[in-house]
Amino acid sequence: KFDVTSMRYHSQVDLDRIKVLNCSDPSSASLEVLEFKTLPFVPKRIYWISDFVSGTTRGNHAHKNLNQLMLLIRGSIELKIYLGNYSKTYFLNRSTESVLVPAGHWRVMQNASSDAIMLVIADQEYDELDYIRDWQEYLTWHLNQNNEC
Repeated sequence: KFDVTSMRYHSQVDLDRIKVLNCSDPSSASLEVLEFKTLPFVPKRIYWISDFVSGTTRGNHAHKNLNQLMLLIRGSIELKIYLGNYSKTYFLNRSTESVLVPAGHWRVMQNASSDAIMLVIADQEYDELDYIRDWQEYLTWHLNQNNEC
């Protein structure tokens, strides 16, 4: 089982994908299932983001301690993840696609389709003090995290 602490502060931006099961019945409805036991953390909060305005970005922050699973429910979106100055862009366009975003990673959602819905499962309740919303502050924080023993 994946341990979020093992991914926390290294220079790798290849993040884990959590499997979502497609249990659809073509004769009646689409059904995707995410079993919480497949998550590397206990969910404390679930929310979703929708009605993306064309040409804008969402996210633009990092969390010091919070881990998230970002799961596309509908539409398409680009999810750009940074660890310091390293980055990787994930192109999500199926309702079974997800990215596990550990603490310490900056995230930007961009180029979302007008019908996109992103579901986010977090391992902590909302805490404004956990957010880093300034890019330069994030880079300094990230450097300090990597210099600690």
